[in-house]
Amino acid sequence: MRKDIQDLYISRVLQNSSRGYLIYNQKAFEQQFPGFTYTAEEVANRIANAEVLRGEDRVSKAEARYGVCLVLWGRI
Repeated sequence: MRKDIQDLYISRVLQNSSRGYLIYNQKAFEQQFPGFTYTAEEVANRIANAEVLRGEDRVSKAEARYGVCLVLWGRI
């Protein structure tokens, strides 16, 4: 999604959710369209208590190899 669409989704949905997660894969898209979308860290910084989880212990080995990560907030 473009940043302006992400802004709406973050403010209307994610910031109003006490818990949630996103499976985030920006790496391939960023190579073709640099700066078009937020990074996982930029999204996490806009959600209270969110963190970015990376690596094979968080996502499958294949997903980790291609830059897939989790943005997670509101853990119990």
